[in-house]
Amino acid sequence: METISHSEMIPVDNKKEWMKALNLCGLHDTYHLPEYHSLAEGLGEGRPYLFFFRNHNGCAALPFLLRSISEVDALDDCQDMDISSVYGYPGIVTSVNRDDPGADRFRKSFQSSLTEKLKSLNVISFFSRLNPLIPTLWMFEGMAEVSPLGPTIAIDLKSGQVDTDKGMTSTYRYDIRKRILDARNKGVFCREDSDFEHLKEFIRIYIETMDRTEASDYYYFTEQYFYDMKENLGVSLKLFVAELEGKIISAALFLTTCGIIQYHLSGAPSKYLQLDGAKVILENVHRWGTEKGFRWLHLGGGVGSCKDSLFKFKSGFSRSQHSYKIFKIAKMVIDPKKYAHLLERRRLWAKQNGYRFFQDSYFPEYRTQICK
Repeated sequence: METISHSEMIPVDNKKEWMKALNLCGLHDTYHLPEYHSLAEGLGEGRPYLFFFRNHNGCAALPFLLRSISEVDALDDCQDMDISSVYGYPGIVTSVNRDDPGADRFRKSFQSSLTEKLKSLNVISFFSRLNPLIPTLWMFEGMAEVSPLGPTIAIDLKSGQVDTDKGMTSTYRYDIRKRILDARNKGVFCREDSDFEHLKEFIRIYIETMDRTEASDYYYFTEQYFYDMKENLGVSLKLFVAELEGKIISAALFLTTCGIIQYHLSGAPSKYLQLDGAKVILENVHRWGTEKGFRWLHLGGGVGSCKDSLFKFKSGFSRSQHSYKIFKIAKMVIDPKKYAHLLERRRLWAKQNGYRFFQDSYFPEYRTQICK
């Protein structure tokens, strides 16, 4: 008997249906919310949609950003589209478990329906960041190339605050713990700024931090973006600050949805770095999240998913390598012939105009940044 299935593309302005679909699928993160996708649209990153599929086995949803290829240099006459994802950890969410009866049939039906929809939209290539806390990679099997980029740090809060220190690494016990105690003895304390009274100061601190670390343009946002984030995300956005003698020495924005706390954006003024305000904030949010019944405190990884100084700092709060969650991406070429043609055109244009491709591993390749 033929299985009856249903699929649809839900636009971001239909928040009610978007959220209804997510809730039917079960566990999801802030990075799946329509409000978060609206922020990406405001930055010109694409038009957000939620692809929703369901049949008698269950349902699945995948948010993405639909982009016009005509915005790429030398490809301005192209009528085709491609797909990317928001910054962070989105990916597929589904009510079906990998070991459920009929899971493979469900996966294949989902993939067939998604592919049909992408082709109808003239989509050439697809790229999505995936969520390391939501086990849905199997939904891409046989369809997309899934590649690991690097480890992230996820602290499991389910065991309760009393037992957390027992599982921490020696680095945490003898270094970070000591630094936190020293900071507290100096008078440093952390609190949630529930009214966002210090949001403007956070913005200043964040920009100073990006300047100091020589971050790429991708990590810079306008001041309005932060106010839009507060307006759009509402109770899902939390601001925590570390203070000493009435001065903000560190601050961080956290995203909270469905038992998941995401360490999203943070910063500290250069003159206060030695006071370890960031460490005090993370310990405080660790306790706060445990008391509120959250399951995960996800700190993310290093810059560009590398095991750099940022990753080393975050790993000090982990339960050794058992807390590592691998961040992965999914990519696929829907129309190989057109993809190859676009890449050839862009490379030829770059060569004729004295440019070269800046990154060899960028996907899709025809969107690779160019430089002289």
